[in-house]
Amino acid sequence: MSRISFVPGVAGSPFQKTIAQNKAVNAGFKQLSGANFFSLDPELFELVRLRVAANNGCEY
Repeated sequence: MSRISFVPGVAGSPFQKTIAQNKAVNAGFKQLSGANFFSLDPELFELVRLRVAANNGCEY
């Protein structure tokens, strides 16, 4: 169970629902996510996301 609640009505992964708490962080993530999505193979991008989550002890 996460310690930070999800924002109601936000679509996406649990991570996206959590970072929606802060509009600036959410906007920055969307910008970064868009940039990486087009520059990396989709499978590699997902592996990077999983690795970052694992390194930070996050459930994904």
